[in-house]
Amino acid sequence: MKRLLIFLGIIAVFAYSCETDFDVTADYKDITIVYGLLSQNDTVQYIRINRAFLGDGNALEMAAIPDSSYYPFGAIEVWIEEWKDGRFVGSFQLEETTLNSKEPGIFPYPEQRIWFYRTYPGTASEIDEDSEYRLFIKNNLTGKTSTGITDIVTTFSIERPIFPLQLGLAYEFEGNIDYNDLDFVWYGAKNAFRFEPSFRFYYGEVFDSNTNDTIWKELTYNLLSMRSTKGSSSEKFETSMMGESFFRFLESHIEVREDVKRYPGRSMNPDYHCDIFFSAANEIYSVFLDVNEPATGINQEKPDYTNITNGIGIFASRRAIRRGPYKLKPETLDVLRERSEYTNRLRFMTYH
Repeated sequence: MKRLLIFLGIIAVFAYSCETDFDVTADYKDITIVYGLLSQNDTVQYIRINRAFLGDGNALEMAAIPDSSYYPFGAIEVWIEEWKDGRFVGSFQLEETTLNSKEPGIFPYPEQRIWFYRTYPGTASEIDEDSEYRLFIKNNLTGKTSTGITDIVTTFSIERPIFPLQLGLAYEFEGNIDYNDLDFVWYGAKNAFRFEPSFRFYYGEVFDSNTNDTIWKELTYNLLSMRSTKGSSSEKFETSMMGESFFRFLESHIEVREDVKRYPGRSMNPDYHCDIFFSAANEIYSVFLDVNEPATGINQEKPDYTNITNGIGIFASRRAIRRGPYKLKPETLDVLRERSEYTNRLRFMTYH
């Protein structure tokens, strides 16, 4: 089978190399690519805007050239309009800036050009969960305008875990370790069609080579996402995080080393062990995530999804609620340090 696949590949390469009159490039067409998520959690909203490129030569080499992916400075104008109950509320001009946070990859890094506007609470630009937001991208060179529309995920209430509360995920009883499940219970929200709860654990590392320096780290345990069919506050959602699964998660994500001591907690607060997050996506973003999940069946083809007119990509909204800080119960910390078969080699220590 491997020989057959290799042979077919050679035939395909040979066939293309022999076709001297074949031109893989067509006439250039301006295609605007958009990725923007509005969030009430942020005071600055970012919109990523690129353009598709086409040309002779190596596509990977061209992708690394900024001019291939970005519009020339001043070539486009970007603004967002707020509408409420069918009435125009206001317009907000976006500015272009350069960030230095892009991870290495095919496209230019670490610098990336991005558009933004500020949404400080109490100002005219503050995001209103009852409003609709319309994105406009005008190409001054061609006159083309790309647009997108999104609603906003409203706030939602959380029933469990109760806060404040010490969390007991494990304890020792008569020589055996018993693990407890942590229940997550919350209610839906208007325009929220996907929820993703998560549990974040904080800890510090002190290496024997530099005992005066603590490296603070965090690990996030993501629970399965849950879908809403209504996008309303009338729905109730329930799920659980298995205590034993969390300890196994720590075992698989923390390296066993003899030259380090680890301490549960955050910088300046050894009793701040964990946070719990509830993230919600509106219907546009939920569908986009579904479409882009890895294919698991025989049919590997995926449908394209976009809500951008005269372009491709998404303009959507999300919301996150943090509950914390939580402290782990002493018996859970004891199991973490010494008793659990999953974590007893990770060298978690007690603060002195």
